[in-house]
Amino acid sequence: MKKAYGKNGEKMKKTLYISLVLGICTVVAVSMMQPAIAQAANTVSIEDVTLAQGASKDVPIRLLNSTGVGGGTVTLTFNPSIVNVTSAVKGDFDSVLNVDYSGLSTGTVNITAMKFGQDLTGDLTFATVTLNAVGSSGSCELGLSAELSTKTGAPVSANVDSGTFTVLSYDNIVSIEDVTLAQGASKDVPIRLLNSTGVGGGTVTLTFNPSIVNVTSAVKGDFDSVLNVDYSGLSTGTVNITAMKFGQDLTGDLTFATVTLNAVGSSGSCELGLSAELSTKTGAPVSANVDSGTFTIPAADTKEPTTEVTVPPDTTPIPSGTTLDWSDSPVMLSFHRSDNTGASPSGVNYTAYKVGAVSWVTKSGEDDFTVNITAEGETIVSYYSVDNAGNTEATKDVNVRIRTPINRTVSLSADPTTIAPDDVSEITAIVMEAENPVENVNVTFVTDFGTFPDFRDTTATVATNERGVAIVNFTAGTEETANIRATEPNGALNTTIVTVKEAVVEIHDVYVDTGYTGTHGTGIRIDNATVEQVDLDQNLTIGETYFVKFKVVNNGTVAPENVNVTVTVSNETWSEELDNYSRTVNEYHLGNETWNTTGLAPGNYTITVNASIENDDAYPGDNTVTRNVVTVRAGLPKTGDMDGVGAVTFDDALHLARYVIAPELYSLHADGNVDSIDDVNFDDALYLARHVIAPDIYPLYP
Repeated sequence: MKKAYGKNGEKMKKTLYISLVLGICTVVAVSMMQPAIAQAANTVSIEDVTLAQGASKDVPIRLLNSTGVGGGTVTLTFNPSIVNVTSAVKGDFDSVLNVDYSGLSTGTVNITAMKFGQDLTGDLTFATVTLNAVGSSGSCELGLSAELSTKTGAPVSANVDSGTFTVLSYDNIVSIEDVTLAQGASKDVPIRLLNSTGVGGGTVTLTFNPSIVNVTSAVKGDFDSVLNVDYSGLSTGTVNITAMKFGQDLTGDLTFATVTLNAVGSSGSCELGLSAELSTKTGAPVSANVDSGTFTIPAADTKEPTTEVTVPPDTTPIPSGTTLDWSDSPVMLSFHRSDNTGASPSGVNYTAYKVGAVSWVTKSGEDDFTVNITAEGETIVSYYSVDNAGNTEATKDVNVRIRTPINRTVSLSADPTTIAPDDVSEITAIVMEAENPVENVNVTFVTDFGTFPDFRDTTATVATNERGVAIVNFTAGTEETANIRATEPNGALNTTIVTVKEAVVEIHDVYVDTGYTGTHGTGIRIDNATVEQVDLDQNLTIGETYFVKFKVVNNGTVAPENVNVTVTVSNETWSEELDNYSRTVNEYHLGNETWNTTGLAPGNYTITVNASIENDDAYPGDNTVTRNVVTVRAGLPKTGDMDGVGAVTFDDALHLARYVIAPELYSLHADGNVDSIDDVNFDDALYLARHVIAPDIYPLYP
């Protein structure tokens, strides 16, 4: 609907004229700006709608400038005291439409629509809703929100362009609806008089573009006493209709007259403009308002329709030319056809299909339908659709394969079942159907570890003999077990799994476990006298007794294993053996050595644990582990005395810096982490220097 005149006739007409000129200017301006301003991608939009009370209109919810969308959910919100949603129908996303009306009373409708297996692009119709003006007057927002996704379910960002709904509060509204017709088609269209306060008749002028639409006739409506139609201006796009009701003033919503419109153009649109002069039965003038319409001839449909086939419950379309997997039961094909790829789709007229060599069968309309395939063997199903404009889809096909299950079994055995690496085991498969051997069928052997030497591969195919037997040799790999499977390709068969184990190989291997609890990856744990773990960054206090703990693991295949263990402590000039002993180890041995540090000099020390065996160790590199520790004297001055001279000076900051550079040359006599942040680094040396200058501002930690 285009416009409405106010009750003050000429003044409102003048206002309309000015508005129309401004509107044309705006359209021209916008069209000039379009190269610079593009529609935002994936914009969900609804137009502004104006209706008289009680009137309804089908309004599309559009998806503009789609970059590739397979479906989504759009929420429409409104004022339910002004407008109501009475229905929703499919648009271009026509595989699924689900409308949730549960929030209707509070002004919310959720619409979910999808297009199976496709991402649609361009300007599209998401769905079309029917809006009904339930209020007497007023307006509200037609609010939109949207969640969009691709055909694979990946989210797509969405923009929205909401609209406004208005209920006309005017009386005596002369109205004509929007009309869309294909070229050459005709339609009877009522010219309505809405909210009549009491009208006995009048004259209505209808204007139009005669190159697009023509008025071929007009018939009486509720004003049926007189009908006079002036066609003299038909060639220039004007028809005057005079109608009266003798002796009565009609009220409410009425039909003034009904005109027959014929689409004479090839495509395009024009306004169905209205002007009116109304009067009562006594001839007294009645102010009139108008609500014009639009006539549209859509562009011709030149695109062929689309037919998609699925095998429920799978909803993924099957590409043409596909050969389906063998099925042991009838196959149901579901056909979905649509005609929405052209600028103006004419709709699907029919779909033709044929099963195998039988004659073609046609199915009219656009509704989904199913076809059951029951024939044994391979069946080619061909199909195509034709739309109402005569566009024909290229023929597609799908190969359906059905066979009755064959009740066969495969038994599998290995001789021997335990072999050493690179040894050979004979694998025998026997194929039986009921109690009879099946000869001359290919048995496929597959293993995950090892090979079949005749084939130099992990897969072998051998035909059964007259006894149903297929034999292949297998060479074990280095893995502990090899799973061998045998399958026969015809029908639904059981698969037997045989495990071939390698012979146990004698392996000697022990190691000191660096992952042992409290070792911090060194393999050596240190506890103090109160059984508290000493962390890597903690110093040892001279004069205290510590416990050196470790775990020796027997990782070989020989158990028990006789293991020699030595534990030593050393620095650059001195070494002491804490213990040297032998143990028989089945799985593991936990060592615990006492270390009395009395009499040691402050400095860096290395604790070494070695576990060795008389036999050659398969992996000797993990037999020895070390841990570095620092010993400090007890009773030193406040933390910060890094060089151990008994006072905290700049020399200590310099000593700490040297330690950071070369810890193997300089030992600390106090905790170097004086700023309590992370580990010991140059920041601690700088912090210690600041402490010497300003101990109140830079206290030492801990």
